Amino acid sequence: MFSSKRHTCYVSDFFEVEHVRRMKNRGADNRKSGDLEGAIQHFEWALAISPKCTTCLKDLGEVYLAKKDYSRAENYMRTALDLLDGKDSDALFTLGIILSEQGKDAESIEAYRQSISINADDAELCYNLGVKLGAKGDAIAERELYEKAVSIQPSMGRTWINWGISLAEAGNLDLAEEKFLRCIEYAPKFVPDAMLNLSLVYQSKHNQVMGQGLVQEGRENGLKASDWLENAKQWMDSSAAQILSKEELEKQRNSYNGL
Repeated sequence: MFSSKRHTCYVSDFFEVEHVRRMKNRGADNRKSGDLEGAIQHFEWALAISPKCTTCLKDLGEVYLAKKDYSRAENYMRTALDLLDGKDSDALFTLGIILSEQGKDAESIEAYRQSISINADDAELCYNLGVKLGAKGDAIAERELYEKAVSIQPSMGRTWINWGISLAEAGNLDLAEEKFLRCIEYAPKFVPDAMLNLSLVYQSKHNQVMGQGLVQEGRENGLKASDWLENAKQWMDSSAAQILSKEELEKQRNSYNGL
């Protein structure tokens, strides 16, 4: 015999959830097309229906970050994190970027640290935290994070470059050379930058040994410095350089500065 008690169908709840979903999807479409104002409008409509929608809050934070309205971006991201008990790695990562853009370095580092404690396998996160710690003078932690980043994503050329520069600045030219060579191997887009830095490594070696009176070794290092510089110029002038935008190529041409 069937029970006479039936479950109630909460039609209004269903339509509320569906309406929020549609507003979020439209906001996402606006965002993809570059219509940030339209995205904000749709995300705010969704949030008005469901004030505790954490994805709406995070979306709004990311859109305001794109608009460089860092104060609003921070407010939305912190509200989302409060609702999530601070346990969302992506939100913490974005908060770290927002805080960094505002010059709040200590808070940015803390946000990145919290994010990495939840998800240690995010290469971009490891890189960003490494950059921040390097700027604070913690070169050892910086290099450990770069090592972690490229172990996750070897094609991160800027990580190999930063790692090599950090080692060179610490006087470890041989290890620095190794990182720049790995950059050439794994990250074609950064080949000219790696070659320029290899030229600088050999120029530094040249200066060191010449100061010790080792003339022949100094000459050899000087020739290698010249070779790497010429290789960089040829690369930038070759068809391979087409993988770079005109702006990036010009930046590479002007990047021959001291380590």
